[in-house]
Amino acid sequence: MENAELVNKLKKLENELSVWKDAHSAARDAAEREKKIHEEQVTALRRQRPDAVANADEAGLIYCVIDGTRTFFTASYLKDGDEGGRRAGQDLIRAINRYVYNDRACEKKDNTVWIAVYVEKKRLVEDLGEVCTAEQFAGFCDGLSQASDFLHIVDVANKKDADYKIRQYLQTYAKLSQTQRFFFTGGYGSELSFIAAFAEAASATSKLVVIQSHNAPASGSFANLPILHVDDMFMKTIPVASYVPRQSTVDQTPRITSVSPTVDDEMISQIRSPTSLSFGVPRRAAVIDPSLPLYKQNPPPCNEHYLLDECSKNGRCKYSHDYILTDDQLATLAKNAKQSPCWFLNNSMQCPYGETCCWGHVCPFGVKCHFLSKDKCRFKGRKLLARQCSATTLAHLLDL
Repeated sequence: MENAELVNKLKKLENELSVWKDAHSAARDAAEREKKIHEEQVTALRRQRPDAVANADEAGLIYCVIDGTRTFFTASYLKDGDEGGRRAGQDLIRAINRYVYNDRACEKKDNTVWIAVYVEKKRLVEDLGEVCTAEQFAGFCDGLSQASDFLHIVDVANKKDADYKIRQYLQTYAKLSQTQRFFFTGGYGSELSFIAAFAEAASATSKLVVIQSHNAPASGSFANLPILHVDDMFMKTIPVASYVPRQSTVDQTPRITSVSPTVDDEMISQIRSPTSLSFGVPRRAAVIDPSLPLYKQNPPPCNEHYLLDECSKNGRCKYSHDYILTDDQLATLAKNAKQSPCWFLNNSMQCPYGETCCWGHVCPFGVKCHFLSKDKCRFKGRKLLARQCSATTLAHLLDL
């Protein structure tokens, strides 16, 4: 009896072992198939990599960046959903190839066009609510990405995130010797100055071409950049959805002891209105609280709007453009702004505004800066430090 039980147990174990062997063999075969598929995919991706294309002597590289946080394709494309997306991508590639073919400075005519579109999808769907439906927008994006194997849509968190990614993209690919041209669209004012500064830092200014659908020339030191005109392809600005802007909890300017002047009846005749209004629609002037300094207003006035006559936020600024400021208040605003470092110089780039820039090009406290001795001064860029060294030397000579 005991031998029979042992025999039955042995048979069960042998059956289980056989099952496990079959499962192991099947898993091993599946793993080998997956490995083979993976290797084929890797090989295909390597063939598509920019550096692989760059190594081919017979082909060149063309890069195009679209800053979709500041401009986007027009309604004529968006309303057609996926078909409009494919048409937009094909029209853009066709226009770029035509430009390169006619550009005598381009040594290679057989080029691969790589396009990166940076968009904040969630926000853009809201802003384009009166232009297209959410379904049309989703279909457009699908169609756009299908227009070419080398066209990619990147969803970003905000404009700052887009600026960072575009900068890294440009500095990585624009400096390649095989890169013939680097096309860009996404702004007509200070935004273009940003991308031009990035190109200058990457020693690629000669490769930069601006894509424009409107007669809006570049400003600052980069007004002579070559332009690819594409009629009615991109919006000049993205319409802003009707919503209550979030109030900023961060001060735009450092906390200082100066207090903004009080507005009384005698000063009403001295007020100056803002020089421009977003989208040409008149807005009700906001009222300054005379008991608070400018940087504590809710929200604070925008430095760039009042001091540079153009705001780089392009209609999405979290600071106010609607105050009516007196000359004294404007002077206070300018003084406060100079205590914040210029973004360009602080990132070791040339400032396109030069001496007219509203931001500080040198620490206002000089050698007496409390944070300089602790290596925590916010004026830290190489160009700022060079200016700071000059100012320090001058101050030292004056003290002698």
